[in-house]
Amino acid sequence: MGPNTPESERQFIVSIAQAVGTKLAIETGTARGDTARALADVCDHVVTLDTDRRCGEKASVWQARRHHIGDGLTGAVAEDRRVTFVEGDALENLPAALERAPEFVLLDVLHDPGHVCSQVDLVLATPSVRACVVHDTLAETGDAIGLGKALLARGEGWTLIDLGERPGLGVWFRPAERENGGASSA
Repeated sequence: MGPNTPESERQFIVSIAQAVGTKLAIETGTARGDTARALADVCDHVVTLDTDRRCGEKASVWQARRHHIGDGLTGAVAEDRRVTFVEGDALENLPAALERAPEFVLLDVLHDPGHVCSQVDLVLATPSVRACVVHDTLAETGDAIGLGKALLARGEGWTLIDLGERPGLGVWFRPAERENGGASSA
């Protein structure tokens, strides 16, 4: 997520990941890696995907060493080894990342509704995913216009949340998680 992401929003996202007992989180849209680092505090591992190599290079946590991380992904591992940066198109790399069976996914890249809905379809088809958050769902300008409506049209379980500081979040819990109030059923 971007460098201007309010800390309250980051904490909210992390609390959702924690509530569903996340061991592996996937994030699209790395920016400086602040949200990936925050997620790593409550998860065993975070894989963050971004098209911009500079995201990995400018974030202080990334090592320059690249390696194969499995399932067709090559990335750079953060210094604390809990975060892996994968460079490339999120839509192309997301299927391989989802094969690693994450419990939580944060989508924050290319806010075009069609692109995001393609990612959402992949996420919701992954049985291990207990919760998903989509960033900037209530934007009134730019590419994200209509993103919230597109998410609501994807089916049951989506809630749009306005924290008052940014253009909102779309939050989805797998039905069993909603019945448990977001608590992990594992």
